[in-house]
Amino acid sequence: MGDNARVSEHTGALIAVHPLDAHRLTNPPEARWAPLEIPPCVPAVELQEGGEIRFGSIRLEVLHTPGHTEGSVCLLARDDGRLYSGDTLFAGSFGRVDLPGGSAEAMVDSLDRLRQSTTP
Repeated sequence: MGDNARVSEHTGALIAVHPLDAHRLTNPPEARWAPLEIPPCVPAVELQEGGEIRFGSIRLEVLHTPGHTEGSVCLLARDDGRLYSGDTLFAGSFGRVDLPGGSAEAMVDSLDRLRQSTTP
């Protein structure tokens, strides 16, 4: 795969993923598990627990929150009091745990961790 595989063809953004979910990009799931076709790609950025992503003055702390998948992550902007939770946490609910890579037990642990990490 060339360097172009590391960048979204639609937005030009670098593709980032936790190592435990990287196989879902290099060897995408069958269409029945994904709502859209995912072309194979090699991620450009590895998201690790405790890592940090910066956009100008915005700092996002990587929190590994397995449950929806093994490599689910949330991004915490402590300075702004914001959590970008993806498919881990929804208003009044949480992400699915019944698809490949999902775990109800891991989700419970991750939600408890988020509660503790984001409580002032």
